[in-house]
Amino acid sequence: MIIFRFTVEEINLIACYKVESRRKTMFRIFDTYELMDEEMQEIATSAVKKLGEMTDAEFELTKFIPAE
Repeated sequence: MIIFRFTVEEINLIACYKVESRRKTMFRIFDTYELMDEEMQEIATSAVKKLGEMTDAEFELTKFIPAE
């Protein structure tokens, strides 16, 4: 099993955009990519890359809980 290490920033971003599927979540993030500043674009790119390396089953089992 591959362990995906997301940063706190990536987890927070994914938690904001997460929907029922990994693929739809990835599309939702990139739908607003142009509205993000450069730093957020880097976080989004990294997060989507890691999501793309996951399986749908791994996505469903992963808890994306935003930090407070």
